[in-house]
Amino acid sequence: NLGRHFGNGLRKSREIAEETSVPINFLHELLANLVREGLVVSVAGPKGGYTLSRPPQELTLLEVIEAAEGAIPSSDCELCGGECGWDGPCPLRQAWARGQESLAAELGSTSFMELEQRRTPPDGSARRAE
Repeated sequence: NLGRHFGNGLRKSREIAEETSVPINFLHELLANLVREGLVVSVAGPKGGYTLSRPPQELTLLEVIEAAEGAIPSSDCELCGGECGWDGPCPLRQAWARGQESLAAELGSTSFMELEQRRTPPDGSARRAE
């Protein structure tokens, strides 16, 4: 939503929540994380709102996801829920780490502009990438 409206002024959180169907309380928490990480700018007051800190073609999914959820790859073991373990890494660790690295690489190479170009309008017709 902020990527689509970049350069057209500030967006109110209420507008973002309505357009994206994201619960307002969750959205406020998410926006606070994005502001804290410098990805979104917040302006207080009746004419205030939110905007991206830089153009959508310069902002990646990886940056946003890590701002909201934490670093990819994670050092946590998926089998035991904490640091890999007692006698060294579990059998899943190497495969899981490779998968996380691949995911991070893909998210890091996907910009918000790219997402907007792939977006399908509500009428179901496909949009062309420009």
